[in-house]
Amino acid sequence: MKKLIFSVALVLFLVNVTFSQSYIPTTNDNNLSYDLNPVYSHAIKRDNLINVKSIGDIIPRYPYNWISSYVSVEISMTCGGKLKKMKGVNDNLTGEMLKMLSSIDLGSDIMINVTYKTKNPVTNLLEDSKMNYVATLIPDVEADFVGGKDELIKLIKQDIAYRIPESTLKKLKPILIKFTINENGDVANAIISRTSSDLTIDKLLLEVINKIPKWKPAQNVNGAKVCQDFKFGVGVPGC
Repeated sequence: MKKLIFSVALVLFLVNVTFSQSYIPTTNDNNLSYDLNPVYSHAIKRDNLINVKSIGDIIPRYPYNWISSYVSVEISMTCGGKLKKMKGVNDNLTGEMLKMLSSIDLGSDIMINVTYKTKNPVTNLLEDSKMNYVATLIPDVEADFVGGKDELIKLIKQDIAYRIPESTLKKLKPILIKFTINENGDVANAIISRTSSDLTIDKLLLEVINKIPKWKPAQNVNGAKVCQDFKFGVGVPGC
């Protein structure tokens, strides 16, 4: 009987030790914020470029009513690995601009810079005003983690939250890591875009990002698998 009691106690002790080693609850998990998103401010897909005729077809809520006349219009993007720029006289896209849009590289930014005359509501005089807009050509089917974004962040949190000392957490600066999900669904080219100011923490987060599980890779309009860039940020809320 004593041997049985000892055996049960030993098993419970070992289970408790194993659990404690794999999960050490601290306050760190609640003191960090996590953010995971594709790398772009505004997104546009190739299908959206097929029937465009003007800048207003690209820029949502284009302020036609504010514009009295145009001073300069420039549109630029990367085609075939080369940055190309073209100028226009108004919001209408020229034939050359449309040709350039049809050959834009996936992941390239469409950069539109417009300087125009607008009437000052107080003085009633015409004044120069500028509009700068950037849209990124994204895959027709974006890369996606099996289980969803929330599940991936949960996995990352479990991997790092308890490995950051409380003393380090207090002086941690927001860190940003950029990486690519390649055609195979693997992480590639992960780099520190904004450092935490702690090289050990930077290295830890890079290590965690580089070993995250496979994704469903992005696809272009023809269904071919393509790369897509993402960014992952960690910081203390309020920073």
